[in-house]
Amino acid sequence: MSKTSRVLIPVVLIFCVVAFFIFRLYATVPASATTQALFAASFPDAQNKPQKLTQWRGKVIVLNFWASWCPPCREEMPTFDLLQAKYASKNVQFVGISAEDVNKLNQFSTEVKVSYPLLAGDFDAMALAQYLGNDKSILPYTVVVDKAGRIVKIWFGIVDNSELEKTLASLT
Repeated sequence: MSKTSRVLIPVVLIFCVVAFFIFRLYATVPASATTQALFAASFPDAQNKPQKLTQWRGKVIVLNFWASWCPPCREEMPTFDLLQAKYASKNVQFVGISAEDVNKLNQFSTEVKVSYPLLAGDFDAMALAQYLGNDKSILPYTVVVDKAGRIVKIWFGIVDNSELEKTLASLT
């Protein structure tokens, strides 16, 4: 192998790796497409009645993807319930979308009461969560959407409550 090849091959490889990571960093779904997918979604509530996410368009939405078998998901629900009460008059809506079916949601809803809507998303919930940035398939996963339908904050895992309050205060 020539001296030029020994230098050129690593340089090309490094360039390709850097280009790949730059592409991944800036290759995002356009905001309008994200908004369209978000507000096109509909999931059943505990009574199996379809709930369209469009009903909360124009509000700040805190969309929480969760499951009843997930301890961190259950842990953050009481805080979300308190924040829903605190910010409801400021046009903020919390919505929990379970990665389980209606039967599991119904059972959970009889055990745990929250003041915000809980919906059953099953596999479609995880598909929407992935589309909204959950490329790690982690639960809980929380997305804050502003009044214009733009994602302004996400959390993988349990939410930092002080950070969530700062975010909500800045949007209301």
